[in-house]
Amino acid sequence: MSLGRKATNCSKLAMRVWKAFLILCSVMSGVLFAVVWLNYEQTVIRFTSMHSPLSMANRLGISNDNWRSKLDDHLQQTSVNYDKWLASLSLESVRIPHEQISYGINRSSLMLESEWLANRTRILCLVLATTRSRIRAVNQTWTRHCNERHFYGGFHEKKEPYVKLKFLDDSLLSPRTFCLAFIDLMTRIKHDYDWLLITTDQTFAIVENLRHLVAPLDSRNRFYIGRPVQHYFLGVYNSFESGIVLSRGSVDLLANNLFVGNRTTCIDLSTNGLIYGGQFDSYMGMFLARHGVRPENTYDDSNDIRQSGGTRFHPFMPERHLNPQLISVFDTFWMSNLLPVTGGFGCCSNRAITFTGFSSVTMYFIEYLLYHLAAFSKFDAINGLGNHPPSYLAYQVPSDLDMTTIMSMTTHHNKHHHRKHKRIKHRNKNSINEN
Repeated sequence: MSLGRKATNCSKLAMRVWKAFLILCSVMSGVLFAVVWLNYEQTVIRFTSMHSPLSMANRLGISNDNWRSKLDDHLQQTSVNYDKWLASLSLESVRIPHEQISYGINRSSLMLESEWLANRTRILCLVLATTRSRIRAVNQTWTRHCNERHFYGGFHEKKEPYVKLKFLDDSLLSPRTFCLAFIDLMTRIKHDYDWLLITTDQTFAIVENLRHLVAPLDSRNRFYIGRPVQHYFLGVYNSFESGIVLSRGSVDLLANNLFVGNRTTCIDLSTNGLIYGGQFDSYMGMFLARHGVRPENTYDDSNDIRQSGGTRFHPFMPERHLNPQLISVFDTFWMSNLLPVTGGFGCCSNRAITFTGFSSVTMYFIEYLLYHLAAFSKFDAINGLGNHPPSYLAYQVPSDLDMTTIMSMTTHHNKHHHRKHKRIKHRNKNSINEN
C-alpha cells in the first residue's frame, strides 16, 4: 500500500513539474515573439536602407537606360511640344494671378487651361471598388473631374453610377471579372470620350494632369499608358495599381477582339492562347503586345521648372516615393519596376497623375489640398502683396535626414508614447482605488 501511494505521489509530482515546464516555455515563447514583433519594423527599415536596390545603385553609380528600348516613346515626343501644339491651334497659355481668378471682376470672361482641356480631352473613368467607404470617397472627390465615371464591385451599393458584379474567379481583379465590367461599361457610356482611365478605389488621380499629358495625342490611335512593369513570363505591361490609361483606339481594339460578347465570352477567356492567371492588367498587356501596342514611356524627362522630372504614375503614397528606403527590400516593387527610382522631390513629376494606397479619409484631405486650399502669396497678388515664401532651397530634403535619423525619431516617439500610456494607466489605477 505504501509503495503504491509513493508511486502515485511521484507521478503527480512529475505531472506538475511537466505542466510548470510547459507554462514556462509558453511564457518565454510569448516574450520572445513580442520582442521580435516590436523590433520587426525597425529591422526591416534598417536592412532596407543598407541593402535596397536604390541605395546599391546610388553607391555604385549605376545608370542603365536599357529600359527605354522596351517602351514606346510617343509621349516623350509630344509632351515636349505641348506649347507648339497649342500654337498650332492659334492658342497660347498665359499665367493669370490667383487673386484675379478668385476675386476678379471679369472672372466669367476667363477661360482656364484646365477648363478648356476638360471640354476638348474627354476622360472616361472606370473604378474597381473594394469597400463602400472608399468608393463613396472616390465618388465625392477626384472622379468628379472626369467627364464620365462608372464604379464596379462585388457588394451592394444603391447610389449610382455603381454596378454590382458577380465574380467569376472570386476576385475583382481577375481577367474574367474585369471582362464583365468592361462589356457592361461599353453599354452604359452616355457621352463620347477620348481616353479611358482604369483604377481601383485606393488610387487618387489628378485628372487635369492626365489631360495635359495626352492632349497633343490623337486618341484614335492606339496608346497604352501607365506605370510599366516587367515579368519573366508575362513580359512588360502597365500595372493596375498605378492606374491604366487607354486611348479610344486601344479601347476599340479590346472591345472588338478580346472583351466582346457576353458572360459566356468572359468565361472562355482562358482558351484564346494567352497565359491566363493572375490579374487583368498582365492579361490585357499580353493581348495588346500581340497587336503591337507596347506601354508608353511615362517618365518625365522635362527640364521645365513647372514640370520638373520623375515618374507620373505611382504604386504607393507620396511619402514612400519621397523616401524609397521606406519600401521594404522584400517588396515586389524592386523586382518588377522598370522606370528609374530616385529619392527626394526628384522622385515624382510636378505633374504627377496617380498615387495609391489612400484611405477614404485621406481622399477628402487630398481633395481639399489640391482643389480648395489656396496659399496667398505675393506672386498671386495683383499689386505684389501677400506672403513671401521662403527660398527654394528650403524645400529640398536635408542631406543629413538619413534612415538613422528617422529611426531615432521613431524610437523616441515610441518611448514617449509608452511613457504616456504608463502615466495614463497609473492615473486610472489611482482613480479606481479612490473610488
